[in-house]
Amino acid sequence: NAKDAFDVLVIGGGPAGATAAIYAARKGINTGIVAERFGGQVMDTMDIENFTSVQKTQGPKFAAEMEAHVREYDVDIMNLQRVSKITGANQTANGLV
Repeated sequence: NAKDAFDVLVIGGGPAGATAAIYAARKGINTGIVAERFGGQVMDTMDIENFTSVQKTQGPKFAAEMEAHVREYDVDIMNLQRVSKITGANQTANGLV
């Protein structure tokens, strides 16, 4: 599927990627996330007890809550997509591969 260019395209759907996407979208920046699996390694973690403001949770539950939070903003989530190569904008017609 051809998509319009994003101002910010986040690679990875773990906590850092989700946070980056939320902050970019909150600023009105056209944002997308490419993730092989939204939630990342969090999906393989059963007990999470070291995330600020969350005393204890399960990985899959936390990943679902992250995804719900990201979906509150205008972020295009491209789940189940693996990034195989990153090419600079000056090496392609429009900066996207």
